[in-house]
Amino acid sequence: MFAVTAARIDADDPLSALELGEHPDPSPPEGWTTVTVRAAALNHHDIWTLRGVGISADRLRHCEAPSCPHVLVDTTPDRSQAYCGDRCAAKASVTALHVRRRSPGSETASTAAV
Repeated sequence: MFAVTAARIDADDPLSALELGEHPDPSPPEGWTTVTVRAAALNHHDIWTLRGVGISADRLRHCEAPSCPHVLVDTTPDRSQAYCGDRCAAKASVTALHVRRRSPGSETASTAAV
């Protein structure tokens, strides 16, 4: 899908902070559906954020979930937010668990000491 993402903060030219390009199509959760967007716009808050008003550049970053194209604004006091939402955080946790379980010598839930 074609998408526009906020890639950085640029106080002098906020629109240059937007990147246009192809991203993997989202896979909606069960019971959800996708819609076709025919028009979109930026509001003043979006422009201020892209200029860095009220936010520093280190708080704007990409979601760490491997297949997620979203950008997040980290509002945590210690700048620790890694995922754009609960769904991406859960997917990353489950993926990490599966990787650990497949690793040679790792304990699985069925063989773990009680």
